[in-house]
Amino acid sequence: MNYREDVSLEARKAEIAIKVERVRSLLERTGKCAAVLLRTTNFSWITAGGKSMVTLYKEAGVATIVITADAQYAITNVIEESRMRDEEMLEELGFPILSQSWLEDRTVSIAEKAAGCSTAQMISDLPFGRAELRPEWIAPLRYSLTQQEIGRYLTLGQTL
Repeated sequence: MNYREDVSLEARKAEIAIKVERVRSLLERTGKCAAVLLRTTNFSWITAGGKSMVTLYKEAGVATIVITADAQYAITNVIEESRMRDEEMLEELGFPILSQSWLEDRTVSIAEKAAGCSTAQMISDLPFGRAELRPEWIAPLRYSLTQQEIGRYLTLGQTL
């Protein structure tokens, strides 16, 4: 079998739509208003291959994804904003970028304003304000691979 991964913007957007729907289903089941993804692994998963890592020793990346029942956002600082826009193409992928100064981390208040609720009503994969820390709820969303992800693994297997 010879498979070539579709790396087009449209293919990534379709993959992201499937994953965002999984997160929204989780929010509906749990009665939470938003999910906050800080881990670099979850950032890569939800953005279909995006990278928010700058240093290897930190679990959290330089961009935070917030998903609500009807919107999704990326929060980052002004230093990383252009990279998130130009290299990771977050806005084109459906994640409007909410930027902040690098001097003062206001990610929690920005997330609360964007989601329209307190962090106490959110879940997260790493400690985040008063959000309920529930990585064990978020991780299973990654267990069923999309067709694109299967294609990536096949491509990798053929390459190695």
